[in-house]
Amino acid sequence: MIDVLTLDIPSECRIGDECVGEVTLKNTTDSTLFGSINIEMEGAVPVPPESYSLQPYETITVQFIIPTVGLTITGMYVLELQMTVGDKIVVDTETARINIISATDYAVTFSSVPETAVVSVVEAT
Repeated sequence: MIDVLTLDIPSECRIGDECVGEVTLKNTTDSTLFGSINIEMEGAVPVPPESYSLQPYETITVQFIIPTVGLTITGMYVLELQMTVGDKIVVDTETARINIISATDYAVTFSSVPETAVVSVVEAT
């Protein structure tokens, strides 16, 4: 019913960032299909499914959010996509690996001179 043509995700994401992936789908039927994409990652906060509709023989690209919020452990994760049409699972899983890296650390420095004060936040190296 639906062919998964491509699955593109970033090679790495930073914890807490909103990382986005894309999947290209093709409707191989002569009916309009309505479905959703569910994204799962072990130890990640679930994200709402992304809905889609496909006209007969149409090809579309659907973007989805990769769940990094709530992760505390860095390393390689397996991203799993489950695609449904109505109540039927049409693609059990499409998997891809993504490297989760630590959140950016920031250093805060204070400096002052008479009658002024400056606070600067810079990315730590």
